[in-house]
Amino acid sequence: MKKIFLLFLLSSFALAGSTGFLHPTEFYSGAQNRHGTTPANAIDRSVGDCGTGSTFWSFVSQLGGGAEFYYQFNDSIRTTRISIQSCSTGFKDFVAKKADGNYETVYSIGNTGPNTGASGTLQGNFIQQDGRVVIGVLNRKADVEHYLNDIAFEIDYEPLNSPPSAPQILSPAQNQTLDEGVRISWSAAQDPDNDTLSYFLQYSSDSLSWQNITAAECCENEWNGAGGLEEGSAFVSVKAFDGRQYGEAAVVSVNIKHAYYTPPVQQDALAGADVEWRAGISGSGTRNCAYALPQDALRAEIRDSANSTIAFQNNSNTLAWECNLAAGNQTLSYLTPAVVLNETRWVQNHEEQSTSARQFLSGTQEFANPSLHDYGRIHAATACPQNLSCTPSEIEIPFLAAGGEFYATVQAEGDGIYESESEEQNAHYYNKTILVENALLAFYNVSFETAIPQNLAGIIAIATSGNASLEIQSLNHSSGRVFFTLAFLPEGTAEIAVSGTLETVQTNCTDGGCGENCIGENCTQQETPENTLPSVVPAASPAPYATISPTAAPSLAAEPKRAHADVGESIPNSASTTPSRKLGSITALAAARNDFQYALPAAMLAASLAIAWHYKLLRKRISIARKTSESGRVTLEVKSSLRLESARLAQMVPENSARAFSPIPKVRETVTGDLLEWNLGEMRENAIASVQFECHEKLKPARLEAKTQDGKTVRAEG
Repeated sequence: MKKIFLLFLLSSFALAGSTGFLHPTEFYSGAQNRHGTTPANAIDRSVGDCGTGSTFWSFVSQLGGGAEFYYQFNDSIRTTRISIQSCSTGFKDFVAKKADGNYETVYSIGNTGPNTGASGTLQGNFIQQDGRVVIGVLNRKADVEHYLNDIAFEIDYEPLNSPPSAPQILSPAQNQTLDEGVRISWSAAQDPDNDTLSYFLQYSSDSLSWQNITAAECCENEWNGAGGLEEGSAFVSVKAFDGRQYGEAAVVSVNIKHAYYTPPVQQDALAGADVEWRAGISGSGTRNCAYALPQDALRAEIRDSANSTIAFQNNSNTLAWECNLAAGNQTLSYLTPAVVLNETRWVQNHEEQSTSARQFLSGTQEFANPSLHDYGRIHAATACPQNLSCTPSEIEIPFLAAGGEFYATVQAEGDGIYESESEEQNAHYYNKTILVENALLAFYNVSFETAIPQNLAGIIAIATSGNASLEIQSLNHSSGRVFFTLAFLPEGTAEIAVSGTLETVQTNCTDGGCGENCIGENCTQQETPENTLPSVVPAASPAPYATISPTAAPSLAAEPKRAHADVGESIPNSASTTPSRKLGSITALAAARNDFQYALPAAMLAASLAIAWHYKLLRKRISIARKTSESGRVTLEVKSSLRLESARLAQMVPENSARAFSPIPKVRETVTGDLLEWNLGEMRENAIASVQFECHEKLKPARLEAKTQDGKTVRAEG
């Protein structure tokens, strides 16, 4: 019967369960039976009442000695719990031997009577490698006979198991950035026992304390819980379970991020205007967003998907705001310092011949990047002088490094020299005055041409600038036009006077006495109302005149042999002839036919005096005065002794630097600043017109352009 029970018990070990209380079947050596019974017979085969057993076992051993009882199982199971109960005398320790060979005390009894019952329970595996459960009874009193009336035990057991291997996480990848939802996938784990596996998914913010995500079948799961995590590092783990044991977990580290910022992109920019950068913000939910601006950022703006501005806090160039990304993406923009367009350095282009009607310049435009950023795609309209056209008209800078400079060469051509002409003549003499206003720069070798009467002879031309006057030597005329070249034309105002005598036109030649003036075969001399004079033939140059040398700029000279030309022969202070008319009109030269050697000096004197009077008359008639108060109030006052049909006053100011206008001007934005224009309308003789505005910057001269009653254009600067 006992054998049948044992076979049933062993066969049931294939499944997990509990044995119920059993008695040990054998004991190891180390104790002796004082009653002479055999070890097998010394153990009660059934659980009796404490103190009433028909048999009992006793032993004598040294202090700490004792006996070990065992029960034979097999090695295909493992225990999860062991409970022991006994009936014995005192001073004993009841222990159980663990699977690793160490002993663990189940309970102890002290100085008690002969029939003391006790019990205790331990958790763990107490199956030895040979399949035995070993219980030890150790005495704590030497050389004393110890009585053990009864001992029994029971175990909870389960089949011996090998845990599954760790799976491999396929996604998310190591250090992947997550926002809300993420697909977790893994490869299947391997189980030595071929058990059916399930998987447990967990997450942690510190890799120490883990929270369950879910239990899942192999081998993927959608997790939407990352949206509730704080931004920063987190961990995701997957481990397999075979029904009895968990395998080792696979772990990946991830970054939790709910707001995403695209790198800032520079927008196309104009030189002189602040450069705009834009960054996109996307993500999910309503988040606390933060963005660090560069150190030299000037101002910033945030707009939502509806293009409405969003308020933010700026703490040391770090922006903080509540961004509702569930409503759509947002755009952050900020400005950095503008590319500086320095004043263009213009020089004369000597590869082209400049004339009074068309001038050629070459300029270098310099751009500087004062910011901490590399710039690209910078555009600039060429700062072309007024009335000139430039090539190229627009400059594109593909790349300009932080703190770097860029130079562009520009060619300009057009007419920036303003000319006004006046003529006076009588029956014998002709004078043309050309008032030249050079608003550009000093030129060398400038060609001029102008119309003259076809019968003008003895032509001379005198140029005047400041206090210096000289005769132009390189002078040619043909078919009613005169051509000459100024070796140097300074910036500002100059006058050129062209004078000569009018030849008498002869017709009806009869005796060949008319010479080159004969128009037909027979002619008679046709006289003018006054005494006729022959053509003036230039005589040998008179004695040298005094030389006047200006100090500020090279003198006007014809075809100089060096870069700085000395002033040529000036107008003499006196002549042997006496003017027959008042200053400012054509002067008749009192020279007879046979005294024409005095004609040229006298004509030069007359022309010079006429020029001086005419130039003085014109340039003194219009003036511009500027007054600036300590508070920055600027007053421009225009005075004119001429009657003007219309007048326009212009003032260039730095961008956005002027305000409080009286009256309000027309404002035009240019690459070099704001151009203020006032239409002064008609001005009577000796009238005064004034405008006012507030500006604290240094200003360039104002310019006036007006039309006189006779249709002439006059300009002034001041």
